[in-house]
Amino acid sequence: MDRISPAQSHSPGGPSADPAAAHRDKLAWWVARRLAGRIMLDGWPVGARLGTEADLLAQLGVSREPFREGVRLLELQGIVRMTRGPRGGLLVTAPALEVVSGLIRGYLELSDITFREVIDARKAIEAHAVTLAVERLTPAGARDLELAIATARAAKFDRSRRSGAYFDVLRTVERVAADPCLAIFDEALHRITIDFGLHERLPGDLWSEYSERGLRSLENLVEAVLAGDAAAGQRAIEALLSRMDDYVHRAEGADAGLWTTRSFITGAYLSAGKLLSGTEKAGLRLAYRITAQVRRQSLEVGRAIGAEPELIARYGVSRAVFREAVRMLEFFGVVEVRRGKEGGLVVAQRDPSGTVGSALLYLSFAGIDPAETGALLAQIRSSSEHRGGNPALELFERVLEAYSASPVAA
Repeated sequence: MDRISPAQSHSPGGPSADPAAAHRDKLAWWVARRLAGRIMLDGWPVGARLGTEADLLAQLGVSREPFREGVRLLELQGIVRMTRGPRGGLLVTAPALEVVSGLIRGYLELSDITFREVIDARKAIEAHAVTLAVERLTPAGARDLELAIATARAAKFDRSRRSGAYFDVLRTVERVAADPCLAIFDEALHRITIDFGLHERLPGDLWSEYSERGLRSLENLVEAVLAGDAAAGQRAIEALLSRMDDYVHRAEGADAGLWTTRSFITGAYLSAGKLLSGTEKAGLRLAYRITAQVRRQSLEVGRAIGAEPELIARYGVSRAVFREAVRMLEFFGVVEVRRGKEGGLVVAQRDPSGTVGSALLYLSFAGIDPAETGALLAQIRSSSEHRGGNPALELFERVLEAYSASPVAA
């Protein structure tokens, strides 16, 4: 039985949950909202079956096509899974941190974030992580930090292991900070940093210099947290990230064809291509390619990108892959689909509501106390990086504000 009222439906992005307004919005988004609201009303029962497709079609009063599209939107966010067979149906799953952080990463990359903006956002977020890590350090956390920095030292002369070992020190600080909200933002920023160009691609002399100085900053960071000195830890983070920014800009000067700090999506994005390898990522790869076309051709909002048959032929993909890419681009607010004789893919006004909604669903599942988000929100608002109009910090602020005002948080 569908028991969700419009007020109880917590949005994963998209249209109003009011059925009377469904004709103005995509029915698939409405389906996604209704199912997400039901999951939350039921206390997020991981593993529970919401019903068979036939059951849910009857409860929601929609046809199969918008229902399946709505389910795919929720699968994109990692909160349901459709199973087949006699005992199949729509199952509730636990949203994973890597899924929601991946959606945040995708939105920011597709929104033309620059490398400097990523670094500036990391300075604000990771300064807060240091503060929390100092406050919440436990003996087990101290041992984890000591192990992480020892591993980083051992990897200093191993180019294949260094980046991972260095990043793991920062992730360990984040784990000691024990703030799930902080974790999803920071993980997204870590991945975007890597996507701008694998650091293994730095020219040899730059890499050696960065490796030496980066390790010293990490050692200073760990020493400060273990000593309970948040201010010293924040200085170490500032030094580490400022050096990272400097080295990547210097690498861009050496090879502008490979390195671009101005826009991830209009650059070579070779590292993301490696990370997105595999047939299961074909739709996401195509989403990046279509967005790159929009950026390179400077297509304004409302301009046509092309019709489905034309774009399928241009990119050499199947209809299924094309539609998966379009679903993602609509979710991120990059394109919209117009129907009819003159229909096709059209450039849309950038819309973060889908991404914000996914983060809210994750936070509600994690049961985060709004008081926990207040300190991070204050840190973002007070940061000089945010006053400069940083898109990542603006997105994070919107998530935190929405969560603090949501019925789930209340």
